[in-house]
Amino acid sequence: MIYNQLSDKMTEDWIRERAQNIFWTILEDYSKDMPNFIVMKESAKARHLALVWGSVFLYADISLLRAFDQHISTKPDFYAIFSQILRIALEEYCLPKLAAERPAVKDLAAEFYGLADRQWEKRLAKTSAEILEKAYYADKQGKLGKDNIWLKALLADITRVAETAGDTAGLITGVEEIYGNYFATENWINKIAGQVEKTEAAKRKVTPYKPDETFMQVKRGVAAAEVFVEKIVDAEFNPNSYRGKAAAKYLEQEKEKAAKLAKLAAKRKQSDFDKVRIFFGDMLLPQSEIERIENKISTGIHEHKKLYVTDGDFSSLVSDYQLRFLEEQRNFNLEYLEVHDRECRRQIESLRSLLIHALLPDSKEDSRRANYGSLRSGEVWRTVILHDYKVFEHIQKNEIGNLAVEILLDGSGSQTERQAQVAMQGYIIAQALSLCNIPCRVSAYATFLDYTIFRVYRDYDSPRGQNKKIFDFFGTGMNRDGFAFRAVADFMQKRAEENKILIIFSDGKPNDVRVFKKDAEKPELKDYTGEVAVRDTAMEVRKLRLQGISVLGVFNGLDEDLPAQKKIYGHDFAYIKKMNQFSKIVGSYLKKELHKMM
Repeated sequence: MIYNQLSDKMTEDWIRERAQNIFWTILEDYSKDMPNFIVMKESAKARHLALVWGSVFLYADISLLRAFDQHISTKPDFYAIFSQILRIALEEYCLPKLAAERPAVKDLAAEFYGLADRQWEKRLAKTSAEILEKAYYADKQGKLGKDNIWLKALLADITRVAETAGDTAGLITGVEEIYGNYFATENWINKIAGQVEKTEAAKRKVTPYKPDETFMQVKRGVAAAEVFVEKIVDAEFNPNSYRGKAAAKYLEQEKEKAAKLAKLAAKRKQSDFDKVRIFFGDMLLPQSEIERIENKISTGIHEHKKLYVTDGDFSSLVSDYQLRFLEEQRNFNLEYLEVHDRECRRQIESLRSLLIHALLPDSKEDSRRANYGSLRSGEVWRTVILHDYKVFEHIQKNEIGNLAVEILLDGSGSQTERQAQVAMQGYIIAQALSLCNIPCRVSAYATFLDYTIFRVYRDYDSPRGQNKKIFDFFGTGMNRDGFAFRAVADFMQKRAEENKILIIFSDGKPNDVRVFKKDAEKPELKDYTGEVAVRDTAMEVRKLRLQGISVLGVFNGLDEDLPAQKKIYGHDFAYIKKMNQFSKIVGSYLKKELHKMM
């Protein structure tokens, strides 16, 4: 049985010996010992740790990991939970690689996850690190409840980082970004503890995580691929490695081996573009079009920033975990819709009715006299007697029908706790507009690495059935609003409609803080946050309006962020406190804007 406490020192030594043998078998190197911090009192766990740490020593840069562990140990308030996140990330990064070479590893790991989950069901997790460990094993068994949204999102991001990391430095970069995304506010302890368990962790006073300098910033100037190759070369050409051998022959062999390993390292290294593609799906627009837009908008404070547009197509990718994650999130969003189906239908009908009865009747045809059109034979005499040539009837349609609406959802990680609500709100507007035959597009935006990603759920000319794809929505990453709005301006300028409305759903202030700055050799690149980001976003909103695009901000965040929203959107923003107000508030704005356009 797992976690059986053994007092017999001989039994403990025997467990360690067996684990050490597994560790050696994996590494095929008897000179290395297992880390001495691993406690060997449980046989099943010891075997699993031997597999995990054997894979870590085989596929990761141990010296870099040790340095990183020392770095986070200087933050005592966070060390336990940060270490747990790192451990899970390493397991998700290294163990699948070992399983690909040794198929039995997958079954052994699955067996352990089941045992660990069953044991944790009998125990109370008392610390934040224990809560995360318990959730990890429950998630492995598909048992992590839907009331643990924050934990599910955290574990999903850990797995995403592990799957997309090209090397150890990339893994650490991703882990540090997770630290910054999830622990920057004081209420993280309440989120991780949840409402189920009353723990010591939930009672103690905590502080937000706001590092002055990250580990990778300390390592500034060292690129990830170079670190990996240098470690190989250091290991292979250390004089101690070939003491007592024929130096020339051995050196030649080691050079050849190092060259192969360096080639493998280069092959394994993924570009940021590849990481984005694996996580978000194939690019929707041609690369030439993306480059055209980037040349136009990647200037000033957004210099060097990249654009990525996708519709979430993974058909050309092998990304099983991401597809599973997307399916789970979609099912969760649809379950929320099912629970609130009556309210959703009422909101759609209310908004549709408002559009039809209050707005669209104003688009009726207007008959008037003109000097062209259909001849009015009874008035031909006017041309001779009065020299009035307006003897034709011209049917003029109100231009209100010449309208396109863009719906933009804030898809950043701060939305993880209300993903289903955001999806349903976007769906309500899209469905109402579609029923009125008003073309609309719905997409979400978020920033990941140096890319701002647009996930397009429906396009202007999509059939109404496409609206259900909005429930694929999920939140991740940061939000670089100013850059996103520049891109939207370019998208909307291509539409032929004279009248355009942009509706933006947001829960707070623009914020793109790179915990690890990949372009560290460019010190002029700064974080996009605070007053700088607010001013930039407000300026881009003004530019949109000057281009004739009406902009409405729909705010569903905290009261403390209201001043920033007012600076950005002025009077044209709606604060949605209750769902039953949604269609009325948005409908009133649409009515006001459409009347302006007439």
